[in-house]
Amino acid sequence: MGELFTEDFIRNLPEWDKRARNPHVVALGKRGEPDLDVHRTEVEAWYSHLPDDVKPDFFKRLRSKVAHAHLSAIYELFFHEYFKQNGWQVAHHPPLKGLTPDFLVRSSGGDILFYCEVRNIFSSKDTQEWERRIDDFQTAVMKASMRPGFGLIFNYKQIPIADFDCRAVIMQIQQWLQGLPCEEDGPWHLPIREGALVANVQARRSEADLPLPDGFLAWTGPVVRGMEAAERFQTIVFEKSNKYKASTGIPIIIAACDETSMRGLDRDAAIDKLHGEEKIVVPIGPEGPLGDATTYREHDGAYTRQNRNDSRLKRWYLSGVFVCVRKWGAQGIEFQLDLYHNIYADAPLQEDLFRDIPQFSEMSRDDTNITMGWIGEHLGPIQLRAGPADD
Repeated sequence: MGELFTEDFIRNLPEWDKRARNPHVVALGKRGEPDLDVHRTEVEAWYSHLPDDVKPDFFKRLRSKVAHAHLSAIYELFFHEYFKQNGWQVAHHPPLKGLTPDFLVRSSGGDILFYCEVRNIFSSKDTQEWERRIDDFQTAVMKASMRPGFGLIFNYKQIPIADFDCRAVIMQIQQWLQGLPCEEDGPWHLPIREGALVANVQARRSEADLPLPDGFLAWTGPVVRGMEAAERFQTIVFEKSNKYKASTGIPIIIAACDETSMRGLDRDAAIDKLHGEEKIVVPIGPEGPLGDATTYREHDGAYTRQNRNDSRLKRWYLSGVFVCVRKWGAQGIEFQLDLYHNIYADAPLQEDLFRDIPQFSEMSRDDTNITMGWIGEHLGPIQLRAGPADD
C-alpha cells in the first residue's frame, strides 16, 4: 500500500461505484483490474515526486470524495510528472502579475519556457447538479427492493440536465427484473428514457460473476456529446485568455482536460473552436460553378474571435492549448496529449520542446495565406515512467 491509498482509506470507500460523487477514486481503490492496479501505482509514484510544500493539497484532493477535486489533482499531477520527465524545472503556483497559474516551467538551465494552467473541461459548478441527480437516483435504487440474485450496472447516456421521476424508473426496473429467466445468466439490457434521464441498465445473475456480490450496483458516467464538449472547451480558452490579458510577452499554455467523455471533442472540432470554423466557397454563375472551391476559416475561434483585423492578430495572449484526455487504451489507462499552437501569439512556443506529442502548428506562410498542419500526428499516448523523476 502507498501513502495515498492506504488500507484504512480503501476500506472506508464505498463498495464499487455505488456513490456518484467520485467513482474515480472508488475505482482506483476498490476495483481489482490489473490496469487500475498499475495506474494506482503510477499515481502513488508521481505523488512521491511532488515538492513537500504542495503535497498536503494534493493529498487532500486526490483522496477527495468530490469528483472534480480528485480529477483536477490527477491532471495537475500528470502534468507535473510530464514536465519533470522532460528534464524541466517546475514551480507550483508562481506569482504572475497578480495571478497564480498552476506551473512555471523552466529549462534545465533556468530559462523560462512557459507558464501552464490546468483546467477540467467541466468544472465543479457544471457537474455538481447532475452528480446530485445521479447520486440521489443511485441511493434510491440501492434502498429499493430488487430481485434477489441479480446485479445491476447503469450506463448513463447523457447528462441529466433536469430532475426526473426516480420512482417511475425504479418501478420499471423492478417489473423488468421479475420477467427475466432464472435459468440464464444474462446479461440483459433495458433502455430507459424518463424525463431528463437517458440510460441503459444491464442486469446479470450475481452467480455468473463470482467477484461481484449479490445485488451489486455499478455505473458509468454520461458521455458528453461532442458539441457540448466543444463549446465548453472554447469557453474555457476564452475565459483563461481574458484572465491573462496583462501577461502579454510571456508564454502561457492552458491545459483543457477530461476523461474519456471528451472523445466527442475530436481534433477537427478543437481546431475549429481555436482557429475558426472552416468554410468552403464555390463561385456559382447562372450556368453552374465558375471555378474551383476554396476554403477559409471564420474569425470566430478562441484564437481569432476578438481580433478580426489581421494586423492585430499578433497581439494575442495564449501561446497554446494542451488537450489532455485520460482514457482506457490498449495498454491500460493512458493519457493522450495534443498541443495546439496559437500562430498569432505574442509569445509563441518552441515546437522542439514537444517532439513527443502531436502538435498542430504553422507549416508555411506567404503574403496571403498561412498553412497549418500536424507535426507528429500519429504519435500515441504519453508513456511516463513510474520510477523516480529526474531532478
